[in-house]
Amino acid sequence: VSWSPQCRHLFHYRFDIHTVPATLSKTDTVPQNAKDWEDVLERALSRRNKLHQPRHKAEKKLLKISTVTQDTAYMCREQISKNLVTHCEIKLLLLIAASESENPSLAKAYSYLGVSKLSCHGCHLFIEAYNRIHGTRFMTRGTHGKSYWPWQFPRNFPKHAATAQQMYSMLVDIWGSYYNGYEIEMKNLGQDSSAGSYADGPATFESDSPKTRAALAKILGS
Repeated sequence: VSWSPQCRHLFHYRFDIHTVPATLSKTDTVPQNAKDWEDVLERALSRRNKLHQPRHKAEKKLLKISTVTQDTAYMCREQISKNLVTHCEIKLLLLIAASESENPSLAKAYSYLGVSKLSCHGCHLFIEAYNRIHGTRFMTRGTHGKSYWPWQFPRNFPKHAATAQQMYSMLVDIWGSYYNGYEIEMKNLGQDSSAGSYADGPATFESDSPKTRAALAKILGS
């Protein structure tokens, strides 16, 4: 900021620094076994198919049972913590939005959220979903595309449900495109969803990790 001709004058003002308290909570349920994880994947796929139905009727996808069976067996090996935390850029965004709503006479804050690291996948999607629902333009420096658990979808802000639905739709659309446990339905395959053109074996989704799966499960429960 100090090197920017447009922002240098800001350093002539007095700065007040305020801390944002930690936001901690605990979820009631998380997937515990392979069947729970299969339900998570199936529900995500169902939403993805509904999103694509008006646009790409020929691209309905099914669970690839051989891959899903191996993946869900792996997913349930690690215990997932029920303790949740709201990440810093989300807290900043909601604090700014609340302050501007409560004090309309205040000058509008910069839409750029300055944080020390690139945003995680969950925060990046939340900010994009929030912007779409609220008509705002909040942004960070970017995202590294990885998901970090614990991660909490925040509570008690305007249009909470609509933002959650928007974020979940974006998330399942990404999973539907890249997770190789889903395959395009072929008319000549009948009801055998385990057959397809992909090689058998565990998924190789770029962000596939227990933390990513836990974040997906949390959005499902919102």
